[in-house]
Amino acid sequence: MNTIIANKLSQIIESKESKENNVFKPNRQFFKDVEIGQKRFWQLVRNEKNLTILEMKRLASYFGVHILELHDFTLKYLSEDNPISQKNKLDYKKYGLVKS
Repeated sequence: MNTIIANKLSQIIESKESKENNVFKPNRQFFKDVEIGQKRFWQLVRNEKNLTILEMKRLASYFGVHILELHDFTLKYLSEDNPISQKNKLDYKKYGLVKS
């Protein structure tokens, strides 16, 4: 039996399922909306591949969450008021990290 390590995407899907009280079954329109193929999507859910920034952005938009909720970094290191972020002058808007 293979053990799958839960990632942020699978946790968001589980949260969506529990809120809506039904199983998330992506259809063709979903894959078209997020611009991710079916095979790649399930690889991401099973934690076999890493999300790209664009994939995070599209999935965050679809699921109505902030893009950083899909990332496994500790969020305290990416906050705008963090001195390290200010020192490196991370452009949050450029990379789509600011929730619109």
